[in-house]
Amino acid sequence: MKKTLSIILLAVLMVAMFAGCKTSADVTSSATKKTDENVIRPLPETLDITALDNCTVAISFEKGDVYVDDSGKMMMKAKVYSYEVFDMVDIAALAEGSLIARRGETVKVEKIERLDSGLVRINGGEENGGFDLFSNDDTVYYEIGVNDYKAYYELGEAVLPVSTEFVYYDNSDLEADAKKYYPGDFVTDAGIEYNFTQYNTSIVIENGAVIEMSKVYTP
Repeated sequence: MKKTLSIILLAVLMVAMFAGCKTSADVTSSATKKTDENVIRPLPETLDITALDNCTVAISFEKGDVYVDDSGKMMMKAKVYSYEVFDMVDIAALAEGSLIARRGETVKVEKIERLDSGLVRINGGEENGGFDLFSNDDTVYYEIGVNDYKAYYELGEAVLPVSTEFVYYDNSDLEADAKKYYPGDFVTDAGIEYNFTQYNTSIVIENGAVIEMSKVYTP
């Protein structure tokens, strides 16, 4: 038993080291989540809003939230988002009559459909009062909604230093090449469009500083 637990804990540590703070696939060991009353629950949250480092996260912010502080250092104030993920083994076992915890509420599975696309449709999907789960890897499932957006929830607000090597890639225009911006562009009139949301914007944090940001096209 001790040997089995050691192997599980080692696997969890290796996954955590590879993923950093959560972006899509994270800790996937059922040994680390609560499964009382036969309710399938999301895996534990792995993002620590007070210690974001060596990871990629979804954010939103407004004009003026990237600024130079009194010491002359550029900072970024942003809202940070995460989303619930479920162990693929648990979702594979879902059946009519199963109970699943979603967004803090326990839902009884009245109907389940498994589509060829990999989508798992619960109780008729979002359009019929249910919801859809999807996986883009072999470890976890997550909820998706309109336009395949992840079901993000806000973790809190963080203020992070911006690296002098920071680059912002604007890929939001499908008919144009990506635009590149640098730290100074946020304090000058460089034509930056301020529509940064959790659905289109993510940052990369390395060694405690924001080193890259990307904005993608959203419908």
